Amino acid sequence: MGVSREAYLFLLNKHNNKPGADLPEKVAKYHSKKVLINGHCFDSHAEGRRYTELFYCEHAGTIQDFIIQPKFLLQPKFRDNSGKTVRAITYSADFQYTQADGKIIVEDTKGFHTEPSKMRIKMFRSMYPHYVFRLLKYDYKNQEFVEF
Repeated sequence: MGVSREAYLFLLNKHNNKPGADLPEKVAKYHSKKVLINGHCFDSHAEGRRYTELFYCEHAGTIQDFIIQPKFLLQPKFRDNSGKTVRAITYSADFQYTQADGKIIVEDTKGFHTEPSKMRIKMFRSMYPHYVFRLLKYDYKNQEFVEF
């Protein structure tokens, strides 16, 4: 299910949001451009486009319980043998929602797969096997999201 370019631009421009409006000019790590839609800042246009699709799906009633940037604990903080505190490991996905059939979906939109993201996703799948995980990439040629 795709969203038309017009629908994406409509939501992008709603309330005078512009790509990169009111956002710092700092160059992103992977050269993506931040985008502001409905007051939410997304790391890339692809992530913003997926938000737009899910936003319309929620309003159409095909999904529910739509959450932006859900955070999951992968390993709690602990103290090692020397008494030093080791920070917790967390994973922030892009989106979480519940389908009409009751399945809970967790999605991440990536331009490409890095080694740290591969490790966190493996840990997520191990810790949360009851969630359906989808790793998506936007295919600009066909203007649709595809799974990695």
